[in-house]
Amino acid sequence: MIFPAITVGLPDFLFVLEALWRRSGQRSTQTSQILVPDRRCGGIKGGQEFLLEVYRSITRVEDVWKRCALIVIYDEHGGFFDHVLPPAQTSSPLADAKFDTAFDSLGVRVPALVVSPFVKSGTVFHGMMDHTSILKFISDVFGRGNGYSPEVDSRSVVSVSKVLNNAAGDREIPVIPSLNPYLDREPRAAGRLQGTAPDTAMQEAFQHALDGIRNHPAKPAGTYDALLAAFPREHP
Repeated sequence: MIFPAITVGLPDFLFVLEALWRRSGQRSTQTSQILVPDRRCGGIKGGQEFLLEVYRSITRVEDVWKRCALIVIYDEHGGFFDHVLPPAQTSSPLADAKFDTAFDSLGVRVPALVVSPFVKSGTVFHGMMDHTSILKFISDVFGRGNGYSPEVDSRSVVSVSKVLNNAAGDREIPVIPSLNPYLDREPRAAGRLQGTAPDTAMQEAFQHALDGIRNHPAKPAGTYDALLAAFPREHP
């Protein structure tokens, strides 16, 4: 979170990391309390409650809200299929790196949110970013034009500052909508049975991925035959 020019005892920049677990007790009575695992192989309830508490913390004091930017990012995509090809971006090994071959592209996309009075409601940003876009943003706010570092400055991604499209910063604190209508709904099935047509975005993405495997020239013979037969091409 970025807090420029705030005089309420907060640092200019605050990095908040979700806790994954807490261990206590001796080996014979050891317990593990999962706190906020907003990731696959577990429910997202804890992670979303953590995010809600962070949001409430920055909106409780209006003077804090009026001068801050909350950036929510994830370190991975969760294993979900993405139909967008990772863009080209060369990342050469640093001097102390444990690998010696440069990466020639970014990875798959990860979710990112920017919550701030300096962002217009409903904004969807389509520029190319990666996690170093946050470092560029820090440089924009605090660097006095000196840049962050040669490695960061040379990357062909834009700064998070490009998302800030409301220079007046006069947006009111958004009211958190009630979750009751959502909780009262019958959730749609996430999976898909053989012999059924995809009728959700997730199922259509699954079908798209299967068709990509089906058409890939390097598909290993016999490896996916049973799966592909169970879910034939939707539009032959």
